Amino acid sequence: MVIPARNTAYALPAMLDALAAQRHAADVEVILVDDASTDATFDIARRHPAVTTAVRLAERRGSATARNVGARLAQFPTVLFIDADMVLPSHVFADVITRAAADTVLTGFRHNVPYQASPCGNPFLPEGPPHLTADHRVIWKPPVGAVLPYSGITLTDELDGRPLDATDERQRPSAAVGSRPG
Repeated sequence: MVIPARNTAYALPAMLDALAAQRHAADVEVILVDDASTDATFDIARRHPAVTTAVRLAERRGSATARNVGARLAQFPTVLFIDADMVLPSHVFADVITRAAADTVLTGFRHNVPYQASPCGNPFLPEGPPHLTADHRVIWKPPVGAVLPYSGITLTDELDGRPLDATDERQRPSAAVGSRPG
């Protein structure tokens, strides 16, 4: 696992504790690459027992460079990239491990759940798998009459977007890569 991080001391302890609590039987290496943080990110990472390797870049280079450095340091055949502010439910490693194969590239997306603190102050995560239909990349209902920040457009009619419906060809066995329609 490779974690690019920059000034994430606010979230890193909870995130790393969640990694340590993963339920799986595989060996896992956790490489955190600190992109020249100005807070305690690197100190937290190098002291946390879940982190195998912590590296600090001397100058800010961006998350892509931090990911590349981490991937270069990785010793395992499967590399999982995760952001330093993502708290994973305890089943995620097991899910990824069961799907990983030498000839497969796994892509995914995060499921955002509201942050809730437990009585002791740690993040509270709901048990069980996330409800994917709550994620905006599965069902997207953008606001009507408001400027959309990434595109700058304003919708005048309601939209019931389902972005992943257009990607189901990856799941159908008849959709061979490289084949052309006849």
